[in-house]
Amino acid sequence: MNNLITPQEAFNAMVAGKNILCRAVGELMDFDDIERFPATIFAKTGYEFCIKLDMIEVAGITFTKPLTLEEIQDGDDVYIVNTYGSTVYIAEFGKQTCHALIESINNGFVQRDCENARRQMQAMCKCLGRESSGDFTAVRLGDEKPKATRKTKAPVVANKNVQITASNDAVEKTSQSSIQITAVDKTVIQEDNLVTFDDAKNRFNHEKSLRDRITAALTIGDLEALLPELQQLHGESGHMIMSQYEQRKKEVKRLEILADLLEIIANAQTPAVANAQIRYARDWTVEQQVPLQKAISKRLCELAPVEHEMPPTLMDRIKSAPDLTTLDILEVDVGARSAEMQPKFMAEIVKRRRVLEGEVA
Repeated sequence: MNNLITPQEAFNAMVAGKNILCRAVGELMDFDDIERFPATIFAKTGYEFCIKLDMIEVAGITFTKPLTLEEIQDGDDVYIVNTYGSTVYIAEFGKQTCHALIESINNGFVQRDCENARRQMQAMCKCLGRESSGDFTAVRLGDEKPKATRKTKAPVVANKNVQITASNDAVEKTSQSSIQITAVDKTVIQEDNLVTFDDAKNRFNHEKSLRDRITAALTIGDLEALLPELQQLHGESGHMIMSQYEQRKKEVKRLEILADLLEIIANAQTPAVANAQIRYARDWTVEQQVPLQKAISKRLCELAPVEHEMPPTLMDRIKSAPDLTTLDILEVDVGARSAEMQPKFMAEIVKRRRVLEGEVA
């Protein structure tokens, strides 16, 4: 797959948060970070651009980040990491696309070239305390007699220390037990199941839409309305989406509780009632409790004139913190104070924490 992109594509990718590399056309220099070039480089001629590929290191072995469906176009060759032998399978996306290939991509087992597929396979083995053979073969799915892969020009990559080339090792003939995928007019036959490229693409789009709707759901009712669609999914992607559904359901429930607590705090008639609401969020993270703490502080300030007394200072709140969770949140507030005042507050926090830990013990 050619990693070179046009100046406009490079600019759009940079705006989208991608790391862009650039170099002068025709020169032997390596690609360099776009930050080293003037901002007008996209309007100049004689330069070529590429997206910096993310690298992963596992068990001391470096390889490119596995491909995602969004990065692949029809006609691209993809290289499937094989976990049960020293073989890398090559498939032309679009021509030889099936559910198994889509699942392999979603699960992170598809690379952009042979060398990185081999490296990923070796890293997986080493991570599990195994050593894979240095010899491996590359088989193009659908070939009746696999041919040796040709040595081709390495694609443009981001990591200067990793050289990626296609293997020219001889390709062994696939055994009869191997799964054969034969392309026929964008239709593939895999284990007697007929799957079209459009079917696979439609399934991917439907699953992506379902994930997006789960993320956007704001009520339990919204989530439960998605259950009929979710229950029709199968395989690894179905389990992953169900896990996302359960996590979102927990978060929506927490947000509903938060909304109720904020309403109670806003209408609290005494400081005691406002302060008491924090007990319902003891199992939340410090970050999740921040909105409650801010609401309590605001309500205490509002109640102070009615009580004819000033709201408690940060030092007073530290000294009277009822539990360690409240103390942790107050420590976050200390970080916003001046550097000169922080040591004094922190000393009191340490003192109060010792008292609370002694009470717990």
